[in-house]
Amino acid sequence: MAMKELKINDYKGREFIYNSDKRIDFSIGKPDKLYKYCSLDKFKIEQLKYNYFYLSHPNQLNDVLDGNPNLWDFSNIEIDDYAELVFLIKSKFQKEPIDREKVIFDAKCEFEELKGNFSELNRLISLINSYGYGMYSLSENFNNNLMWAHYSGDDGFVVELNTECIDELLKNNTEEKGYLFPINYQNELEVIDIKENSIIKKGKINMFIPILYYFSVKSKSWHYENEWRILVYKNGMGYVKNPIDINYTKNLLEFTTEKKVEMECKVKNNRRLKVDRDIISKIILGPNFFSNKHFVDFSEEPSGILNFTFKGEERNNAKELFQILSDDYSNKIYQLGIRHETFKREICYKIEIEQINQEFVRIRRVKF
Repeated sequence: MAMKELKINDYKGREFIYNSDKRIDFSIGKPDKLYKYCSLDKFKIEQLKYNYFYLSHPNQLNDVLDGNPNLWDFSNIEIDDYAELVFLIKSKFQKEPIDREKVIFDAKCEFEELKGNFSELNRLISLINSYGYGMYSLSENFNNNLMWAHYSGDDGFVVELNTECIDELLKNNTEEKGYLFPINYQNELEVIDIKENSIIKKGKINMFIPILYYFSVKSKSWHYENEWRILVYKNGMGYVKNPIDINYTKNLLEFTTEKKVEMECKVKNNRRLKVDRDIISKIILGPNFFSNKHFVDFSEEPSGILNFTFKGEERNNAKELFQILSDDYSNKIYQLGIRHETFKREICYKIEIEQINQEFVRIRRVKF
């Protein structure tokens, strides 16, 4: 049974083809650089320090329609396939072996009662598949006003990544399967037919195309992000509770309770995609990075060296970031400014760290 190619065109003329041989084709070229917008928080700083990307679970995305299993249409599914799916789900959540013939029989009996309402089936299949998939968002540009406002604040930073290095990382990683693709922005989101675009057989379900699809389409209202995504498949990334999961089925409750500690460990460690520092070509500080949010004093020496005194907080994120930058990225630090001629964010300075300690950082800001 071959999976059908699914082709979609968006308003910008990007053409996507989701293929049965697990690749994605699209009509635009890849940019040389891609960008990660970061707020100045401990999680983004930790990723720089330990050189990894955190691969988000579908439940952690900021758009409820993003990675939403309601984009999967089960209305054409046949009774035998439905029964097989129910067995696969129950075998995942039961601690003891279950009677396959009984489960299949009961599922066929309830098939008619559902009358086409497969919302619970959607949610549970999404839960199972999410154990193995994670996503990392990037943007085509570093000076998008809305992106700075929504994700970094002007006191945050942006990480510039070399796209060729990303491709090499995904190509050479033998433990995980990874894909890099642009988001396909749609005027109206469409559902994907599960019967035509997945393979369901005894003991196994292949939903690569539906999963790839719901991770790569978004409403046109998000088009300003110019988003690209890294999608990675690896075993055992763990369950992240859906915000709307108030009540559980009995089997799901037992499963998540028993596995709570194990799951938390998996989420923390297995959602990390290890990267090399060379993948980063610039760290771009926001125009208001040096502000009273993290610094209490400032002075300028005749030589042009700038002295910034850190706030004496228990944890000062600016201090932690500068310590990492000084150790590992000292020749890659830049800062945005606002060009008065254009009122646009542009890279205006290269930052050179002269000295850093627990109290202050001394920098030279060179016009770029």
